[in-house]
Amino acid sequence: MFQVEIRGLEEAQHPFYIIVYGIMQDGNEWLQSVARFVNTNQGGKVQFLEPDLKKMQQLENGIELINQVEQTILEEGRRLSADQS
Repeated sequence: MFQVEIRGLEEAQHPFYIIVYGIMQDGNEWLQSVARFVNTNQGGKVQFLEPDLKKMQQLENGIELINQVEQTILEEGRRLSADQS
């Protein structure tokens, strides 16, 4: 089972936010990286680094993990955007 953690904010230039995240598997760090959140009228968009996306896609439940990470980053990005308003 994977757990997604927000580790902080690397850069903020509204409407763009570079969010640091970690993916833990069985208590061990499986991946730490960054993703970009772009605030849009539709609630936001997440952009992953290509190597990270490929690594997640190789897993049996990779699409579920990508969706979980994306949702976590969307929530954090929306919170950051609201704080800037």
